[in-house]
Amino acid sequence: MPKGGCRQAGADALGGPPPVPGTAQGLPDKGPRIPLTDPRLTAAYAEWSACMKEKGYSYANPADAYSDRKWGAAGTTPLAATPPPRSPDEVSTAEADIACKISLNTVGRLVAVETAYDNQYIARNADALRSFAQQLSARTQRAQAVISQDGAAG
Repeated sequence: MPKGGCRQAGADALGGPPPVPGTAQGLPDKGPRIPLTDPRLTAAYAEWSACMKEKGYSYANPADAYSDRKWGAAGTTPLAATPPPRSPDEVSTAEADIACKISLNTVGRLVAVETAYDNQYIARNADALRSFAQQLSARTQRAQAVISQDGAAG
């Protein structure tokens, strides 16, 4: 076994460990940042919270509703082939959440804000992002070469 194990040998062959999917790891400046204090976000959350209050629920934002401790581990468990059963209270809370999000276009508003910050980030980091994309492409080509070699290393 190579020093550091097969994982290290693979990372060395490709020029370093791969970025973690779904994260900003490796992106220039660690990716775009969206301030939670942006007035468009705070307004969207306040309106959603007021809508939920009208339906009998008290949450500051959708994440608070989703991660409410009374849902136990079920509220924070990744999707599974067979999800755990949900309580009637959790289902009614989720229904109110969706109704409020739809009536207020909460998700559309949040995506619009995120897109604006993403576009600013892309414009500000265009050269670094091009370089990052070239590095990923080169690493992908090295990975394809390693995979196509006869035999397996490590």
